Formats: sequence, structure tokens, C-alpha cells
Amino acid sequence: MKKGGVGYVQPGPEAFPALADFNLFVQSCGALPALCWLDGTSDGEQRIEELLRVAMAAGNAALTIIPDRNYKPGVQDQKLKNLSHVVDLAQQLHLPITIGTEMNSPGNKFVDAFETAELKPLTPVFLRGAHVACAHAALQREGGRGYLSPWAVQNYPRAADRNAFFEQVGKALTPAREGALAALPPDAAPAQVLEAAGG
Repeated sequence: MKKGGVGYVQPGPEAFPALADFNLFVQSCGALPALCWLDGTSDGEQRIEELLRVAMAAGNAALTIIPDRNYKPGVQDQKLKNLSHVVDLAQQLHLPITIGTEMNSPGNKFVDAFETAELKPLTPVFLRGAHVACAHAALQREGGRGYLSPWAVQNYPRAADRNAFFEQVGKALTPAREGALAALPPDAAPAQVLEAAGG
């Protein structure tokens, strides 16, 4: 059924949902809609700022990257420049970055090599995104206060402020404290949430 096979049918626009509709579906599940970035070499990703702004207007609130496929240790090439550029741009746009490895391709690392010269400068940004994602998951599950919830948007209308709060919660939170989040009243103030998280 893959391209070139007997049963393959080239998909057209009608085969895919509109981005805004899909993002609403993701958000209705309590998840955080994220745009996936490959390596900056495709036509669309060469216009990455425009692509990110279009995606954000359609409801994307984060960026996902697989760092391992974007550099070779000791090599300063275009893919590495593209990686640094998209990370800088995401920070300017206040998009949390989540990262991971691609487990469906043989030979990829099980865990990213954050100690490499190429990834070490980006590691604090990636860690910040991990804290935001951790806090989002716990707060959404234990009381519907995830990153895009009405509670979060009301308390932190600016993405930069919301990122700072969710990062703080993510840094403080341990699995043992998650039950305390569920015990909070619906109108809990951010300070109460942070205290319940252990901060």
C-alpha cells in the first residue's frame, strides 16, 4: 500500500482534516497540539517562521523535534544551522519544544546525546520544554488545568508567562505530589497549584 505499490492512491487535500479542526480534536482530548519539525530542508520548512505562525494561528501551541537526525557529531552543516535557527525562533514565539527519538528507524539512538557539542547549548531549552509538558500532563489529568485550559489561559493569557509557570510546576512536581493536585478546588490560584506540586 506504499507509494508505488499496486493499491496506492495519491492523497489529495480532501484526505486530510483542516489543521485548525485537527488541533481542536487534539485539544479536546486534553493534549497539546504540536507542530512536528523535520530538518528545515523541505520547501515548507525553509519558510519556517511563516509555517510556525500559520500553525499557531490554527491552534498549535508547541513544537516537536527529533534532534538526533539533525546533526552529526563534529560536523557544522546546514541541518545543524537549521536546528539552531528553529530553536531560536520557537523561543522568540514562546513555543515550548518537546523532543525525542525516532524509534521506527533502525540505528537511531535510544536516548539523545545531550553531552555532544552540538546539543549541549540547546539542552536548557529542551529541558524547559520537558518541564512544561510534564506540568501540562499532570495538571490536565488531575483537574483539567492543562496548558490550554480555560484556567491556564485566564491566569496566564501571555504564552511567555504561561511557559514560566508551567516550567516552574514541572521542575517542582514529583509523581508522589500528583494526587495533591487533584485535591485542589476548581478555582485554585496559581500559587496554590505550585504549592501542591511541591514548589
